[in-house]
Amino acid sequence: MKRFTILAAILGLAATLYVAGFVTGAMFLVAAGALFEGAFWITLLRKPRPVRIVVKRDESQRRRYR
Repeated sequence: MKRFTILAAILGLAATLYVAGFVTGAMFLVAAGALFEGAFWITLLRKPRPVRIVVKRDESQRRRYR
């Protein structure tokens, strides 16, 4: 769920920068919007990392070989 919230925030910021850039004519805002849109697509297409499960051994149940 956290991943999709971050994606929505990045896309919203990119759209805001695009609109502000086109309204004011500031090309650096349009360029910043393009950078954030690129970050959105890279984050969207990247697979999320699997959660690593660490198993702790119970040493009292361990067989001892001599």
